[in-house]
Amino acid sequence: MRIQRIIVVAVGTSFMMLCVAGLASAGHFYGSSGSNDPPIDVINGTLFGNGTIAGTLAAGLPQPNENFDHVVFFANAGDSITVDTNGSTADSGLAILEDTTKDGIFVGDAPPNVGTELTFLFSNDSGGGGSDNSLINFSATYTGAYLASIAEQSGGEMEWFVNVSGSTFVPPIEIALDIKPGPSNNTVALNGNGTLRMAILANEEFNVMDINIGSLLFGDPILVDGGATPLGATSDRLRDLNHDGLDDLLVGFSISDLVAGGALDASSVEGRLTGELLDGTPIVGSDIVRMVPQNNGGALVTSAVPEPSTCTLALVALCLAMGRRRAF
Repeated sequence: MRIQRIIVVAVGTSFMMLCVAGLASAGHFYGSSGSNDPPIDVINGTLFGNGTIAGTLAAGLPQPNENFDHVVFFANAGDSITVDTNGSTADSGLAILEDTTKDGIFVGDAPPNVGTELTFLFSNDSGGGGSDNSLINFSATYTGAYLASIAEQSGGEMEWFVNVSGSTFVPPIEIALDIKPGPSNNTVALNGNGTLRMAILANEEFNVMDINIGSLLFGDPILVDGGATPLGATSDRLRDLNHDGLDDLLVGFSISDLVAGGALDASSVEGRLTGELLDGTPIVGSDIVRMVPQNNGGALVTSAVPEPSTCTLALVALCLAMGRRRAF
């Protein structure tokens, strides 16, 4: 049963969750003194490839604790990236920061200057009064999210734009994934020997026939991102599972192999399917899993409330009907 969908962003062969805050006023950043300023709380925009984002930096503090605006951009390792900001004053600055945790989340309480969330990579403040006040060229060292931080170092208001070019990053298509389709609470026996089946649901804009079956990999995103190896599909077939007239793709994965390879364990609460279309476009989808033990007799042991069978529901309806007759 499909319980929830989680938006994620592809990062090469791995995937990350993305947290993007509102596009409102200027964000806060630890100043160059790296001490007591509030952490980043606003992301002014996100680029999933090349493009331009503009904004206005509100008046703030001068150096060393000036305000910053922030733009997230994505690149693949080895991309030759140009980041340019054209501020309306001669005293603008631009810094590029690495996503230390590689989770795409830049909003938090830990000081980025100590490497918990962000690591300083490059800075360029021309300060020369020209129209191109800041320009940074660099080779992306990893595939994932980067942060461009724009400052007006005299503390005044400033209009700016950030232009990113040279990125080859392609964002993924989010697919509708339904683990154990049908009336199920998505329980998976930790020492089960069967097949965990899941459906990739088609829609008018997404044809499952375009999927490269050999590229599909499944596992707990926390475990996989921590180094575990996701598992490839062991079976696949086409079937209209939700009766919308479109063929869906039903794929299966060996439960024992998932557990043995570390792609699922007792702590898993989510399963993530990644892969590619035949043209190389990445795809990703997620759904909840509920891991349960299994006793020696092979019966599932779970505290979840069992789903009523058709017979049980019919019996309840019959008893209610008889009770109404007695009342009259």
